[in-house]
Amino acid sequence: MSSEVIEHLDPPELALYWEIHLGVLQPNKLIVTTPNREFNALFDEVEKGSEAVGRTYTREGVPYRMRHEDHRFEYTRDEFQDE
Repeated sequence: MSSEVIEHLDPPELALYWEIHLGVLQPNKLIVTTPNREFNALFDEVEKGSEAVGRTYTREGVPYRMRHEDHRFEYTRDEFQDE
């Protein structure tokens, strides 16, 4: 299982991640979780109805807000499926 890891990897390391996990280790099953960018739109609504101030982050070259300052990307469902 790999939970909330891949979004922290730059493209060269992400390519190695798949190569190592699926090519070298060859598990019977690999469960991978990562933030869903489509869900981020809900944060705006949550912040409006809450006294807590939410935080989203931007990264140069990435045209959408993300949940964490260390994320390199956040996939949509379709992007994750295609990966």
